[in-house]
Amino acid sequence: RRQRQMCIRDRVMPVRKLKEAPVLMGISEPWLQLTESLHLVVRDRAGLVLHGEPGVGKTALWEYALHLRGQGSYVWIDARHPRSLAEWTRAIQRRQAFFLYHWHEWPPAWMEKALTVLRKTRNGLVWGASLVMMQAEEARQWWQRWQMERLPVYLLHVPPLRERSEDIPVIAQRVLEDTARQYQRPARGFTVEAMERLRLHPWWGNVRELIEVVKQAVFRQSSGLFIELATVQKAIRQAHFISDRADLQAQWETFVSRILRYLFEHPEVGHRIRPWPFILGEVRRLTAQSVLQLLQVREEDAARILGVSLRTLRQYLKQRPDHWV
Repeated sequence: RRQRQMCIRDRVMPVRKLKEAPVLMGISEPWLQLTESLHLVVRDRAGLVLHGEPGVGKTALWEYALHLRGQGSYVWIDARHPRSLAEWTRAIQRRQAFFLYHWHEWPPAWMEKALTVLRKTRNGLVWGASLVMMQAEEARQWWQRWQMERLPVYLLHVPPLRERSEDIPVIAQRVLEDTARQYQRPARGFTVEAMERLRLHPWWGNVRELIEVVKQAVFRQSSGLFIELATVQKAIRQAHFISDRADLQAQWETFVSRILRYLFEHPEVGHRIRPWPFILGEVRRLTAQSVLQLLQVREEDAARILGVSLRTLRQYLKQRPDHWV
């Protein structure tokens, strides 16, 4: 347990450096208003909170703002890490630019501690940003709280891609050119039908999903200068799986981080919990329950689908978190 605590405590804060100036792609009215507001925020020495759906380009906006301020590096802090609050406080004290990822994952007690630190450093708050996926009501509540505390923090909402469809052709063409140049592919553009298909797609994965679709379409285009409709449709189907896998990975990391945070905050029970058997047992139990509930099959059929025996499946279903304590 002591070695595990030391590994978490002695972790080095990752510093990211900007290799080149970030490029913002968009011509729609919401995007132009956002970039204009970002230029106004950069002039003031205050904190910045970017909130919106996953994949809308919050990291790119932050790096663009950092480039406008003439700073070439920043500290990347994952709020799901057990030592993220200490790392954030240290970045504040060292006056380092920071980017706080998944800030909304902090417990309420940590939020109060963060507000205390901000009150003490109100006159010299370092340039920092937070990436959060908050609902509009939750963001409004936090904004009112900052206004009451008189904290120099700006809140900017990044609109999803489906609300700025005019940006889709611009982003798609730029990603196509960069990918074709990097991997020496023959594609140079999209047909009218293919581009219309991209414009009509809902893009629940936002810019991240669009980039993945365009890259898959470029890789699938073996000959010809223009990507056709059939190639785009195949790329969209494949990108759905990749997007779902990314969401699953994010949920999995959140689940593991909460377990590690509990072990770090409660050292008195840390020596009685075996993290890996606990996590693995929970995954097995939840997977077995999901197959039974979603497919509405018998236990014999669920065991056959999962490739285990009926006895093993029933053992998975009987497991509970207290078995590993």
